[in-house]
Amino acid sequence: MTLEPKEPELATAILKTALAGRTFELPSLETQLLELYITAPVMLAEANTTITTQNPLDTLAPLNGGGLLGSPPKPFDGNRDTTKEFICSYSRWWKLNDEKPTFKIPYKQVALCLSYIYGRKVEDWANDQQETMDKKLVCGYTWLDEEL
Repeated sequence: MTLEPKEPELATAILKTALAGRTFELPSLETQLLELYITAPVMLAEANTTITTQNPLDTLAPLNGGGLLGSPPKPFDGNRDTTKEFICSYSRWWKLNDEKPTFKIPYKQVALCLSYIYGRKVEDWANDQQETMDKKLVCGYTWLDEEL
């Protein structure tokens, strides 16, 4: 699989500053760390877009909105006889919780689903999916990109 990196924001800022003949000041580590925090609600439909502030370094990230509703799906171990049961169960559980922060961030949506897929038959596949997402993050994608 070939990953297509996005244009890095830091490199773009350095280039623009250099082209303008100014000196670029590297952001502090604290500033860079703040950008890693994602808060909820992240984005709603275009008509209902919400802007939130980031968490300061000394506070905990918000909890998952009061816990998840319903019963989580039984883990999928690769047994083809239980595939439809897993997909339907996971889908119902997602629909119950679609307003929760974990289900609003594409990276977390996939990571959560992968956490219910384990066992000898599917372990390598699930690990490969997680590694592919993580590689995309290194290439400039964010947790919010649905292309993950």
